[in-house]
Amino acid sequence: MTNIVDQAVLWTYGLYLTTPTGGGRSFSAKNFVNPGLASILLAVLLIVLGLRLPNSIENGLLTLGNSATSVSLIYIGGLLYFSKWKGALRQKELYVGIVMKMLLLPVVYYALASQLVQNRDMAQVMSVVTGLPPATSIAMFAQSHHKEGEYALGMILVATVASLLTLSLTAFFIF
Repeated sequence: MTNIVDQAVLWTYGLYLTTPTGGGRSFSAKNFVNPGLASILLAVLLIVLGLRLPNSIENGLLTLGNSATSVSLIYIGGLLYFSKWKGALRQKELYVGIVMKMLLLPVVYYALASQLVQNRDMAQVMSVVTGLPPATSIAMFAQSHHKEGEYALGMILVATVASLLTLSLTAFFIF
């Protein structure tokens, strides 16, 4: 369920944030018609109706889905090579954001969730998920629309490397 919400926000609000404004181009409701949101809606519909896809189609989609991480990493690697992302490393707000989003937020989330939810394991897992680095698709959106793509790429790189430390510290505080 959390993945459905995450992807729905990414393919709606995330797309809105990375769509350029001005210069005759603006965001419209037509931008919501995209493969990501269509897939989410189709999946929810199949689940609600209790329908299953034929095994051949399901296996093909699973194979395609399993390759998504590798393909996105190859794409991000290409962007890292061909972009001037190093300027993002000098931005102080990047590091403040990393500390807030990837360390402070998960610990505070756990403190609240552990008081509200009886299942401690659920609160711990959701806290760790809260502290994960940003999705690589953010850089892809930003780069494809030429809106701060190099900054987004640098942010994802720094956040991913920082996650080695922040996830360890988060685990120390909540487990």
